[in-house]
Amino acid sequence: MVTTIQKAFQDMKNGVYDFTENGKCIGCGKCCSNYLPMSSKEIKEIHRYIKKHHIKQQKHNVPTAKPMFDMTCPFLDESKDCEKCTIYPVRPQICRDFKCDNPRKKIWADKRKYHGRYEVVDMRKEFLMSEELTAKEVLEVIGDICEVHKGCRACPLNEIRVGYDNCHLAISKNPKQVIEICKKRKADHAQIETEWVHVCRIIRDTGHKKECVYEEEIDEDEILPFGLYDSIAEKVLKEYCKSRKGNFFATVERLCRPKEVR
Repeated sequence: MVTTIQKAFQDMKNGVYDFTENGKCIGCGKCCSNYLPMSSKEIKEIHRYIKKHHIKQQKHNVPTAKPMFDMTCPFLDESKDCEKCTIYPVRPQICRDFKCDNPRKKIWADKRKYHGRYEVVDMRKEFLMSEELTAKEVLEVIGDICEVHKGCRACPLNEIRVGYDNCHLAISKNPKQVIEICKKRKADHAQIETEWVHVCRIIRDTGHKKECVYEEEIDEDEILPFGLYDSIAEKVLKEYCKSRKGNFFATVERLCRPKEVR
C-alpha cells in the first residue's frame, strides 16, 4: 500500500501503484479498466452471464464542466464496500491473474502475454452499448421509418398512433414505446458483425485433388503468441490418423466469419 513518498516514487517507476494491505487485495477497483485483452470464449461467457443475470452498466464519471469519457470498467459497482465486480464469476483471466503488488517483471510479462495473444476489448462498447440509444439515433431511426414506409398502415409506429391525430403527437406521448420500437428496428437492420477464429483442417491429397475431410475450431486459449501453430496442427493430425489411412496433412487457418447470435 502507498504509505511513504519513497514507496510512491518506486510505484511510479514500476508503472503500477501498490494498493494492497498486508499483501492482500482490498478490492478498491483501481485496476478495473474499460479496455481489456480477452479471448472470444471469455467474451461469449460474459455476454451470456450479463443477459442471464440482467447486469446493467455502472457509470463513474466525475462531475466536471465538460463530460469526460468513462475509462473505468462498466461492471465495477463502486457503491459497494465489497464484491464490487458484477461479473466476478466470469471475469477475464487477466483480472484473475493481476495483483498490484506482483513483481514488476511478472506484471509486464503478463501484459505482454495477454496483449500478444488477444485483441483488446472495449468493455462498454462490446457488452453494453447496444442497450441504449442516443437521441440522435432515435431520430435517425424514426426518419428511416418514415422514408421506407410511405403509408401509415405498414409503419411500425402505427401501433402507438391509436387515439392520436398524428404521429408527432403519438411519439411525444409514448416515448418508452417509441424507444423500444427503435431498438427493435435497429437490431433487425444492424450490419452483420464479424469475428476472427482459428480453424485446424485435415486435408486429404488423392493425387488428383485435395479436399477437406475434417475441421476443428481451436480454442483461443491454445493459440500461442506470434502465430506458432505447428504443435496444434501436429496434435490434430495425429489424433485424426489413428484410425485412418491415406495421404493427409493439416493446416491452421485464421478465418473471418459472422459472429454467432448471442
